[in-house]
Amino acid sequence: MKIKALVISFGLISLLFLGCSTTQKTAGTGGYSAVAQNVVRIALVEASKNLDFSPYAGQPISCQIIGFADENMRPYFQYFFESKIENAGCILSGPDSDLVLQVVVHSAGNDQGVSAIPVIQNRTRSEGKVNMSIILRDKNNQKLMDEDISGESKFESRTTLGIAAMDGAYYVNENGLRWVKIDDPNNF
Repeated sequence: MKIKALVISFGLISLLFLGCSTTQKTAGTGGYSAVAQNVVRIALVEASKNLDFSPYAGQPISCQIIGFADENMRPYFQYFFESKIENAGCILSGPDSDLVLQVVVHSAGNDQGVSAIPVIQNRTRSEGKVNMSIILRDKNNQKLMDEDISGESKFESRTTLGIAAMDGAYYVNENGLRWVKIDDPNNF
């Protein structure tokens, strides 16, 4: 009888530890998980969806990233906004350009969250958020555009009774009003 109780106890304790996972920053310099990168990228795409540089098509514009962008995110932000400029028909130019796009990063990053009902259910989230000011200035330092943008996305997965569910999914917070599931995060 004692062996049976010991086996049952061991089985119950094992359930407590099954399915543990994390989307924290990986070890090493600058190593972010793909989930962490995706939630920040999706938040940025959502935040910038209404930016319109087409009125400046054909004009040379340079791009400056300033503020709280770490050395790992700064090159991506530079690429992202330079691509938006070029896709709008503008000419990407150097620092002496007639127009300068300043991307002021107030906050950008990834956080991990967990909601749990002990033993029964555990939800793990990796959340990405961006908050930026987009300022376009002419050569006389006059503001032609001044937009505050922000976006939020998350990846959420769950375990029930220690068994990982296969329903982990990406979501974007649309206009700060509701969470919408993303079917294909690679093409968002």
